[in-house]
Amino acid sequence: MKGDTGMTHTWDALKAFGFRPDAGVVSDIRPGLCFDLGDLTLAASAVVGRHFNEVVLFTGALMTSRRMAEIEFEMPRQVESGEQCAAWLAWNLDKYHVADSGQRTTPEWLSLGRNHQHLLPWVAEAAAYSARPQCSMDRDLARVVLKKLRAALAAVPPDTEVCFSFDGDVLKIRFGQELIAASASGERWKHHYRIEAGKLAKVPARLMQPFVTISCWQTSLRIANRLYSGVIESVE
Repeated sequence: MKGDTGMTHTWDALKAFGFRPDAGVVSDIRPGLCFDLGDLTLAASAVVGRHFNEVVLFTGALMTSRRMAEIEFEMPRQVESGEQCAAWLAWNLDKYHVADSGQRTTPEWLSLGRNHQHLLPWVAEAAAYSARPQCSMDRDLARVVLKKLRAALAAVPPDTEVCFSFDGDVLKIRFGQELIAASASGERWKHHYRIEAGKLAKVPARLMQPFVTISCWQTSLRIANRLYSGVIESVE
């Protein structure tokens, strides 16, 4: 089921879930696949998607005594794991309230997927963003800190390395031997974050919110409502 890249082929995962061959399903990989959910026969086709990339297209007609709905969604040809494949299927089917359609039984892969929604790329990214390194301080204190930061930036060459760190109590902004430190609240950062002074243009002066947040995400640093690119994560 795992490819050379360590990814799982969606097609293989579907067959492991019990999707059966169906010669009536048009697909680049023949035969296509289908799964009987009772009030819905879900068909899987390997096709070129709407954005001209290779996908697995799922289609079907949900028909109950109360409603009818056309099912259609896409998945990539490869996923990180069988559990992620199941989660992707469950997330899409639940949008159509397939769980309420009166299917005879709930297949194991549908229950598996509902228990692994955290593996979906957009859910995992949202969780990682929520857990990003960040700290906040009172606006009055932040004004003092940022005023010192603007003055320090004006006095050093643009290639000077500026290091941001937070130990759970104190935010430290270091320029070589110079240090700006202030009390802040938040979880301790596991890493330090470095950026060139020249990339910290227009440090905010007007602070509209009662608390000011400083955070790091991927290669960017955010101070209040300003975003600065070019951050490097380091361990000290």
